[in-house]
Amino acid sequence: MEEIDVKVVIYVAHGSKKEPTNQQFVKAIKSMIEINNAARKKIAFLEANPALDQTIDQCKQEGATQVIVVPIFLLPGMHVTRDIPNILQQKNRQYPSLSFYYAPAFNKAKEIVEDTYNRIKNTQALRTGYQQQAVLVISHGSKNTQASHIFQDFCKALAHKLANIPVYQAYLKSTTPTIEEQIKKLQEQNDATIIVVPHFFAMTMFPKIIENKIIDMTSKQLVFVKGIAFNNTMKQLMGKQIELAKKID
Repeated sequence: MEEIDVKVVIYVAHGSKKEPTNQQFVKAIKSMIEINNAARKKIAFLEANPALDQTIDQCKQEGATQVIVVPIFLLPGMHVTRDIPNILQQKNRQYPSLSFYYAPAFNKAKEIVEDTYNRIKNTQALRTGYQQQAVLVISHGSKNTQASHIFQDFCKALAHKLANIPVYQAYLKSTTPTIEEQIKKLQEQNDATIIVVPHFFAMTMFPKIIENKIIDMTSKQLVFVKGIAFNNTMKQLMGKQIELAKKID
């Protein structure tokens, strides 16, 4: 009897200590997931439940033959380059009959650049045509230098789309330049307005943390852009990530 190929796609995110945030994430991802193909879909977390390793165990128990893991991460920090691969390697040894595939982080995908550009474009600052504007894009920061290089490339692509508006980058932690360093630099320049762009998902705590951190740092006009939402652009990107997944040997 011919073996039936049972494919499961696991979307994995960081996870929060606040369960309502996790439930909000699950609801958002479910709204993004296409249901008209053969693959089953599951959602897992690294630091919340359901955990990734337990979800893989469940896939095996349910008869899966192929597991594709798609990280819902913007950049390849330590979770993407170390923690998830370690789990997949362990499960690959534990379940030799299962084929594992791993997709990249979103990185500098054109969909992320386009979404960020549109969020900036729709701010009051650009709609009202403030002069001498600057954009400050803020990411988390990582000990993995690859994440910093990709974030730099992302900011360059964004600057290309924004044309005459300069784009600066900063990090919350682990990497330089820091927010404080960039705000000090911008304070000394002629830009009248700083458009602050969090490179985070909107439902996380980080956009608000950034706003609270910056609000009293400068006398400049500040415009805060919302974080990344799970919209049609993200839906298209998540579908493409599956095609980029590579086999774990």
